[in-house]
Amino acid sequence: MSETNCLKAHRTLSGNLLVPEKKGVYLNDRMGVFDNTGLVYFAIEPEKVESEMELFFRDISELLEKEMEIDQVFYHASLIHLKFVHIHPFWDGNGRMARLIEKWFLSSKLGEKF
Repeated sequence: MSETNCLKAHRTLSGNLLVPEKKGVYLNDRMGVFDNTGLVYFAIEPEKVESEMELFFRDISELLEKEMEIDQVFYHASLIHLKFVHIHPFWDGNGRMARLIEKWFLSSKLGEKF
């Protein structure tokens, strides 16, 4: 998975969640995650999203090149998920994208073994 494919997947996964101009596009506004008690998490600054996503996909590429034991693969898949939701690059659909990228990494690393 590349950054380009991530944006394309977000356009598809955001379906009816977002207006067309926000599908497959990084957010450019401050973003917070709230629950019924108030603010839970404040996402990184919008001006940092693009560079953080570039680094994110560069790190994944490096991980894909490394030989790993199965426990290391699951550890890094979880870390990939956590890092993605920490960046929180989209207006909506971040959880869906994090799960997709996590599963894609697992499939890439373990697909032939299972």
